[in-house]
Amino acid sequence: MLPHLSKMENPLRILIASDAERTPDGAAIPHAYATQVEFLRRAGNEVCVFGVNDRTSPDGVVRNIRELRAKARQFAPDLLVAYYGTMVAAVTRLAAGKIPYVVTFRGSDLLGTSNPGWKWRLRDRLGRFLSLWAAGGASQVVVNGMGLYHALPPGMRPKAHNLANGINTEIFAPLPQAEARARLGWGLEERVILFNAGVGSGQVVKNRPLAKSALGLLRRAWPAARLEAISSCTREEVALRMNASDALLVTSLHEGSPDLVKEAMACNLPVVSVPCGDVPERLQGVSLSSIQPYEAGALAQALETVLRQGGRSNGRAQLFAQGLDIPSVTERVLAVYRQAVTP
Repeated sequence: MLPHLSKMENPLRILIASDAERTPDGAAIPHAYATQVEFLRRAGNEVCVFGVNDRTSPDGVVRNIRELRAKARQFAPDLLVAYYGTMVAAVTRLAAGKIPYVVTFRGSDLLGTSNPGWKWRLRDRLGRFLSLWAAGGASQVVVNGMGLYHALPPGMRPKAHNLANGINTEIFAPLPQAEARARLGWGLEERVILFNAGVGSGQVVKNRPLAKSALGLLRRAWPAARLEAISSCTREEVALRMNASDALLVTSLHEGSPDLVKEAMACNLPVVSVPCGDVPERLQGVSLSSIQPYEAGALAQALETVLRQGGRSNGRAQLFAQGLDIPSVTERVLAVYRQAVTP
């Protein structure tokens, strides 16, 4: 059962565009988006999700623009929302017409992928250009982290709102470590460091070489330590692994507001991270967690401290104190959406 969210007066009709394939059940959007959509609906709003399923071929882009326009005529929304920058946001602007719209930035859409080679550099620059062009016509802009806020041109910042994604604290909740390990078949003697390896073009930014180097140093003192990489797990599988693990390691070259860190907080899993995105802000006051430089030795030493002390963090209490449960965040998101449709 999902946490409670009271229904609002004067609900909105919201048409959301997201980078997603289309299925008979609707657009196959990422879990963070799906959770937000669920809570927007629970607040009484009518929400329709459109999958931008081709962002590269000219014919596919034109088709998506036409189809999004048709969906807007059919659904008659008060507001369009682009759940990502680059071509998703550009398609939204080209399809919106006189309908107000909001662009939400999440990370690589403004900061790039960090993938090597001139083709990726060109692609990242084009993606940023499209992101900023689309945001220029938006009524409001949402960013997931102050790093993204500062990546916006100064003239665009007055209409930008820093809103980290909320976390479903029913799925991500503490569970006894022994019980979680029994369900996964993990040995009690293992020391498990959770790590998001990313998928596809998003792997480079996660900086796995640094994580492996840190683990190699850690194993000198803790031979049973191992890295448990996650990438394509369901939310329920991630939550179970968080409760079974000893720490989460984050080595990303850049981030917006990584959900994985907040999910770890909700499970009281200690976090050791480099200073990327809003992670330093999120971990303020969180016990058994720390921010370390991009150095394998410093990360290994911090992980060794966590393993030596044992136990769990107070991350869940801090998550609620920061207002990052999904109902609280949804109320702030809706305040921005209402501002966008107000003449």
